[in-house]
Amino acid sequence: MNKQKFIAGEWVHNLASALVELKKLQAPFLENYWKQNSYPVQRLHNGRDETPFHSDDLFHLYQMALYSKRNGEDTYYKPLLAALDPVRGLLRLHPILARALGRMIGNDDFQVQILGSSSLTTLSSLIGGLMERENELSDGDFTQTLSELNALLESSGNRDANDLLGDLNRGYDVVVFHGLHLEEKLEIGDGFFMFPYEQVRDFIDEDLLKDVAPHEVKFRDWRLTGVVVRPYRWKPVFRDKYSLSGDQTEPPVMIERDVLEFLDLLAISHKVPITYLMSIRECVSRSACSLLGQSHGQGGFSYGSSVLGKHYGFHKIPNIQSDAFDLAKSIFQGRKSPSYYEAAVVIRRLSEALSRNGPFALGDRVVDVALTLELMFKPNGRRTSQQLQEAVSNLLENDEEEIERVKNEIKHFYDVRSAIVHGPVDAKKKRLLAECSRAFENGFDVARRSLFKKLHESFD
Repeated sequence: MNKQKFIAGEWVHNLASALVELKKLQAPFLENYWKQNSYPVQRLHNGRDETPFHSDDLFHLYQMALYSKRNGEDTYYKPLLAALDPVRGLLRLHPILARALGRMIGNDDFQVQILGSSSLTTLSSLIGGLMERENELSDGDFTQTLSELNALLESSGNRDANDLLGDLNRGYDVVVFHGLHLEEKLEIGDGFFMFPYEQVRDFIDEDLLKDVAPHEVKFRDWRLTGVVVRPYRWKPVFRDKYSLSGDQTEPPVMIERDVLEFLDLLAISHKVPITYLMSIRECVSRSACSLLGQSHGQGGFSYGSSVLGKHYGFHKIPNIQSDAFDLAKSIFQGRKSPSYYEAAVVIRRLSEALSRNGPFALGDRVVDVALTLELMFKPNGRRTSQQLQEAVSNLLENDEEEIERVKNEIKHFYDVRSAIVHGPVDAKKKRLLAECSRAFENGFDVARRSLFKKLHESFD
């Protein structure tokens, strides 16, 4: 290799050969290490071995080899060192790593910053991470692994490597929700997307969900769990180990407010309760962390509501519907308008009505819907039921028969609402209290249709 000029292709080729040799030679040393320090705890799921890769064990093995002389074990580790030293030497030839490591003889330490988090790492950690990424790719010759590492290193110097890196240098701000099953990525607009949870598990540590996720999720039933994300690209920063100040990063822009507004609209359009589980900032790929010798982690996070005890795994799974999704999306895209601002309380109440639970939940839902109808149509306080019958039916229907049907639904709904508010003072009101379910179904339907129609007309 020409020492005067760094040629990435040569560097990848030579380093790949050295790593292949190291992987072969380290096998008996690793086996002996495990015999003395216990084997990794095996994790099986449905017959599949999901034991985490042993990068930490490799790190300790490499470190013991490097310091074997002082421990009187240099004869034992000599073959491993003969394979390890060329890898370390070739890594030092990359200009980015050379600058971070400096000219101090024997120094293996440098800092890696990903977004707002910086940590000290070593060449031993980096080599262990390369072994882990190679195991994940299973291509056998380290060529792709090292091409990805080179791209990450080069991207730190403002070179664009997005085509090669794919999702490796993609970050996400994430909101995790529960309540709807989706099978593919969906675009919401304004930089937001929805994913099935399965598609972003490489970015999110599942342990974060343990206090808020339903029991079934802990056993890998992710069907009703999804995420809303805002993706962006990040660049790693490499500095020497003595550097005290890292690159300043922009403070994260909180996405919760926008996302929760969309989830409310999605719940209303599908007529299913959707629970906000948590938000997580600065989620990056586990694979990218491995490539850079880093432990996987996220930035800040905050919890929403728990659905423990509220989810029953044998209930019918509600699937996301394209027409209902498009309806929620179209309203969401008009959320900057004054009419949307005025309707925000209606949207929130209708969404909360779907999520209410407890012994009085059904009655509370009816009252919620009644409040939303009054907020939208503003009756003057006298003969409220009759005013709502006229206003709602005229907004939603043109056909005389349908107008009459809606009027009857509103009358029944408001009679039930009155029985809830004033109590079962007579036999009629006692009978009406038994019809809360029907009242809520009909009342919610007309409230939802009224809300969306009013907003669409105001946007036009």
